[in-house]
Amino acid sequence: LPPPKDWDDLLDPKLKGNVVQCAPTRSSSSHATYEVVLQRDGDDKGWEFLRRLGANTGMFTARSRDVPSMVAKGEFAAGFAVPSYMAFEDRLAGFDLMFVAPKTAWITPEPMAILAGAKHPKAARAFIEYLLSERGQKMAMERGVFPITPKYRVQGAPGSRAEMAVEFTGGLRSYFDVDVTNIYDHAVAQKRYEAVNSRCRKDIESIAEELKKKN
Repeated sequence: LPPPKDWDDLLDPKLKGNVVQCAPTRSSSSHATYEVVLQRDGDDKGWEFLRRLGANTGMFTARSRDVPSMVAKGEFAAGFAVPSYMAFEDRLAGFDLMFVAPKTAWITPEPMAILAGAKHPKAARAFIEYLLSERGQKMAMERGVFPITPKYRVQGAPGSRAEMAVEFTGGLRSYFDVDVTNIYDHAVAQKRYEAVNSRCRKDIESIAEELKKKN
């Protein structure tokens, strides 16, 4: 199969039993990804997608971090998870895997802030200014993290970690270069957090084997 490019590619019957994910009841990042699907499609269509994904899922891991590791080791063909930087650590370790961000994904910046009451606020400010500088952004790129502004694009010497990050994401050098739309309403997600977890336990996790037989 060609590498998946969007959510629906994970529903291919040929991937049955070969998708790994972490349930939203165990991972806040997986929960957020479930919300992306539900907020994009609405409850009826969204839950239908998630049930079909559950039918294709060979295993629900204990942590979202385990998802890319299991794909990296060849135990599953594809993973449904958020931690791209963790997957890149597996890539740096020599494993053959790629990361794909669907058009409607949960893409967030890594938060940096000066805490109220910090003992060294000037040093903290200098550190943040460094991170936002060209040198700081290049340092982040070497860890597989993408630039926070359209001013910079991932670029490095042949064979460098920066170029490995580009290869890892299928040629992506900046998320500002591609058609990706964040669909995530935090207020909606928080209001129904437990309700989504409860429905996932009932309609997907507890009947996972039944879903596999029906699809």
